[in-house]
Amino acid sequence: MSNIPCRTARLVTSFIFPDTPLPHIVAVDWTEFRGFMCLVAGRVARGRAIPFLVTTYQKGAPSLSQNEHEETFFHILKNTLRGKKFVVVCDRGFGYRRLITLLAGWG
Repeated sequence: MSNIPCRTARLVTSFIFPDTPLPHIVAVDWTEFRGFMCLVAGRVARGRAIPFLVTTYQKGAPSLSQNEHEETFFHILKNTLRGKKFVVVCDRGFGYRRLITLLAGWG
């Protein structure tokens, strides 16, 4: 039973990300929701983003830095979309050297 979330994630991503020769566009951004900070990835389709990956943490609670949350999130995103071609679109808040170097190293 412990593998159900993993199988569900693979099923959802195979539905949202059909096989195609072109890369998929993935939008990533932060949002605040009822005292939680949420980092969300969505597949862009027809001018909208379909959320498929979310991580959250409670505002004010001891936690990792925002940069560490983002870097961990991108590792999860990469593993979630393993085997799929994708391009990440973010705003300038994600433009720090360590993250850009990490993403550029992935190709």
